[in-house]
Amino acid sequence: MASFEFLAIIFTGLGLTASIVYYANILRNANENQRIQQETRNAQFFMQFVKEIHSADFLSFWVQMLRWEWEDFEDFERKYGSVDNPEDFAKRYSFWSIMNDLGWLVEKGMVGIDDANAIVGQSLFWTWTKFESIIHEHRKIYNMPDAFMYWENLYHKAEEYRKQKGILMEVPEYFDDYLSTLSNR
Repeated sequence: MASFEFLAIIFTGLGLTASIVYYANILRNANENQRIQQETRNAQFFMQFVKEIHSADFLSFWVQMLRWEWEDFEDFERKYGSVDNPEDFAKRYSFWSIMNDLGWLVEKGMVGIDDANAIVGQSLFWTWTKFESIIHEHRKIYNMPDAFMYWENLYHKAEEYRKQKGILMEVPEYFDDYLSTLSNR
């Protein structure tokens, strides 16, 4: 009789062990499926983002912004601000927000700095350099110390990444005019 009880305990133990292994396997598969689904969603979102920033309208406005000139913050606001030029303001704010969003994606680890560099590369440096003083003044005047902070963080992370890779980071004197840049070499 003792052997029957012994066998019952062994079979119970084996059954319990099998069910634990089976359940662990199901959990592992479910976690892997969730990870794959999240990566797929991130890739789809990222590709939509890339499509937006590589659109002709986006790039055309980027070149237009690089041609803007101003004396100081007040002059900038008069020329390109929401009061006197709401259309350009909206496009500019959208552009700046997209750069900030890319910085947020890098900050949260959803996009690697190498991918961000591949997408925006040198244009990140040109645009940040062009508007850095305006953004810093904007932060002070409107009491928004964190405005476009992810864009600024992206700039610094990309700067460090490019230094490590030995990639040219020099910003040309004339953002929008390659011929002037070439003639001044």
